[in-house]
Amino acid sequence: MKISLILIFLITGLFVYAEKIDSLLRVLPMTDDSLKHSLYLEVLKEINSDSLSKLIEYAELADLYANDNLSKEKYADFLNIIGLVFYQKSNFILAQKYFDYSLTVYKEISDELNIAKMLSNIAVTYELTSNYEEAINYYNSALETFQKIEYYEGCSKIYNNLGVLYQEMGLYEQSIGYFKKSLSLKLKLEDYQTLATTYNNIGVSFEEQKDNPDSALFYYNKALSIFDSLGNELNYAITLQNIAAIYSAENEFEKALNLYFEIEKIFLQLSNKQGLAWVYRNIADSYLRSNQVQKVDEFLTKSRTIAIEIKDFKTYLELSKLYADYYYKINKYDSAIIYLYEYIQMKDSLIGIENQQRIDELNKKYQTKILEYQINELDNQNQLKNEKLKKNNILIAFLSLSLIFGLIVFVVIRKFLKNKAEMQRIELNQKIMRLQMNPHFISNSLVTAQNFILENRAVEASDYLSDFSSLMRLSIKATASDFISLEDELEIVEKFLKIQQRRNQNLFDYQINIDKNIETEFINFPPMILQPFVENCIKHAFKEIDYKGLILINLNQNNDNLVIEIIDNGVGYKPDYKSNSYSISINKERLNIISKKYKKQASIEISGNNNQGTKVKITLPADL
Repeated sequence: MKISLILIFLITGLFVYAEKIDSLLRVLPMTDDSLKHSLYLEVLKEINSDSLSKLIEYAELADLYANDNLSKEKYADFLNIIGLVFYQKSNFILAQKYFDYSLTVYKEISDELNIAKMLSNIAVTYELTSNYEEAINYYNSALETFQKIEYYEGCSKIYNNLGVLYQEMGLYEQSIGYFKKSLSLKLKLEDYQTLATTYNNIGVSFEEQKDNPDSALFYYNKALSIFDSLGNELNYAITLQNIAAIYSAENEFEKALNLYFEIEKIFLQLSNKQGLAWVYRNIADSYLRSNQVQKVDEFLTKSRTIAIEIKDFKTYLELSKLYADYYYKINKYDSAIIYLYEYIQMKDSLIGIENQQRIDELNKKYQTKILEYQINELDNQNQLKNEKLKKNNILIAFLSLSLIFGLIVFVVIRKFLKNKAEMQRIELNQKIMRLQMNPHFISNSLVTAQNFILENRAVEASDYLSDFSSLMRLSIKATASDFISLEDELEIVEKFLKIQQRRNQNLFDYQINIDKNIETEFINFPPMILQPFVENCIKHAFKEIDYKGLILINLNQNNDNLVIEIIDNGVGYKPDYKSNSYSISINKERLNIISKKYKKQASIEISGNNNQGTKVKITLPADL
């Protein structure tokens, strides 16, 4: 992972308290009201980031006493500091809220310099929550104000942050352009601290382009030299880590590892847990890629322990993939599969969370626009008080109708967003369900393979493992799409049936009968629909019979519909039978969504089969 540095506007030197929470709370009742805002701020700094209700409570108390006892200028400064506390705790939503409060007060006193600084800080919170469109809007507003008042230090920071933003979007030429604008101003201003930051960021853009590592190293080394001379150990370590990443990418693992262990010492000295999680992950990756596998587990464990402690889910996600690669390399395939599934599930979950955050952001944005509209119209009403009574009545009527219309639009859009969020939740559940091939099946399959090997049945073991690995590969591939070909779905089912035949010592036979008019390779099919019903046959239908079981899978086309029947000759259908009802209900829900989305009928019917066995009938549109 390459690390770029974002610049935020700080206010320092306003408060000097250093007591811990218990001491502060004991002092508060004896403290004059004019000083309580400072004490509440210090309590806020000490509270654990997980205690959201406490964070909000003490922030509001600090705000209350500050508003009562400070001038507007000092009050705006104070609100910015609360925002910075939340920013440092990585709660960007609450940070944005207090930066916005601070911006409102600065606007009241027409403090253009601090208005621009707050616009930039708000832009940073949008950037860190991946709302790039709003971030660019706020950065440009801040830049316009800085240029107007000729505050070039602010301009240089905005150019740097825009460079990082375009870098995150993968637009590296644009990012380098903004970094060079920032660089030009910083050289004129002799701003060496942030000059080194921009050198580092230019290095990241060149490195991400993959074809210019020498240019990346050139800028990293310039940044490193400045951070070293300034004694900035944290940024020195971050830049050194970027250099090590280049060596690792070029397979110069000894150089990379030497730098990583130097970085480890710095992060240990700084007690920087985030940095330690990163560097231990990178050490494990370098050892794995250089085939020094005996050293990998130690550093994976260290990184994972810290990532869990600090709730760094993105590093944890990367570690799941590394664990899968590590276990695969040492031939522990069962563990590799488990971590690969964990990686896929977490990746899909994170995407779902990010999508939900974006929906919440859009909802918040719309509510803000409604509020701004109402405030502006009320201001207009106050300005027109001296006009004739008739005009006032017309205006009030117009405003009432507008407000009603606005509320109707708001309710409609909110309902739309809620339905959209629910649809995304259902789709996420479907993805997770598609990933959940029974872990007992995986474990039992591996035990069966082990028994073949122990009994010196090498050919059977080889065939069995070949089918098993093929099934795993096909099922993982299937989870990546909403639809696969019917041919691939049938291949998954047939591999599953072959494995179950061997595991259950030929307890049953099966036949797959396909109508000659069905071209399976050209028909789209929702993945993993058939497997749960086939598994149910094997698990329950043949449990209490004294004859050989048979599973028939018949595929026919009826007009525009594909009809699939799964028939067994087992113990028979029991309408009150609850086993596997979760998988069946999920599949019914999936087909219900397909019906609504494509306006075509899709259904599942389960019934008895002439007093012997069970028949499952699945009907789907043939032209999805």
